[in-house]
Amino acid sequence: MTRTVARKHSRSPERALIRWGLSTCFALAAVGPVVASAEPAAPRLPRVHVLRPQLFSRLSPEAKGNASSLVLYKGGKNVGSGVIIGGYLDARGATRALVLTNHHVVRDNHDDGTWLGFADGSRAGGSRILTHSAGLDYALLDVEVPSGAQISVARTSRSLPAQGTHTYTIGAATSMVQYPLEGFVAGGLRLRKEIADGIASQTDGTRATISSGQVRSAQPYAFRFSDGKRALSIWGDSASAAGSSGGPVFDAKTNELTAIHIGGERDAQKSTTRMSPTALILRDLQKKVDRNQLTGDDKLVVESLLQR
Repeated sequence: MTRTVARKHSRSPERALIRWGLSTCFALAAVGPVVASAEPAAPRLPRVHVLRPQLFSRLSPEAKGNASSLVLYKGGKNVGSGVIIGGYLDARGATRALVLTNHHVVRDNHDDGTWLGFADGSRAGGSRILTHSAGLDYALLDVEVPSGAQISVARTSRSLPAQGTHTYTIGAATSMVQYPLEGFVAGGLRLRKEIADGIASQTDGTRATISSGQVRSAQPYAFRFSDGKRALSIWGDSASAAGSSGGPVFDAKTNELTAIHIGGERDAQKSTTRMSPTALILRDLQKKVDRNQLTGDDKLVVESLLQR
């Protein structure tokens, strides 16, 4: 009987609680350093998506129309993107398009062999540079549109986008075959051959790229290129891909063209993209008209564009 009582005392609630407390303390002590050393998960960064038919079909009608305003620029040295912002009929009755792209895309990269590719797969040569600004990194091109080409003209915003504005950027994917796609473009390297096979055009949206993001700073600042030249720009966080320089950046709410893409960079923590806002580009064009820096038909064409 005495031994039985002793055993019951050894398992009393008080002692059991002490044992539980000690074991819990040891467990927490063991787990503590592991929890403390755990690193926060890497942020999810915007990625570039190839605008294949499945994704294209999910776009709003306005965004699909904007995708049809995309232009591929193919110069002797490099390729880039552009966007149609206007058009007119010339004296022969031919349709001509006004294409906005980056100055750094056309600089030392525009000659008789340059051609522009439209979203329906058609091409046009013989483009000419109406005017440009290195300080805002834009160039305005004038080109005859092939007969029967299916194109759209983007609606252009005259206001600077507010900080936090949601955007989507569309670019030509044709030069991305030389770009390190792994971990950057959704789908990774498995899309490399698909893009290479379609390098001739971006017909029906399948050779274009799209990336969403936000305007992080709407205050224009001077950005310095690697060659030392500067350009005034704003910046956001959408992903950037080779070949998208000069491509359109649209306000996701209004679907208006709010900027053209200049370039960007990306690391494990953040994605940064620089843009030339259309508000500043249109103001600069108006100054050129007012100061008679454009003459003759060129002046009339730009004046008509500014009145849209």
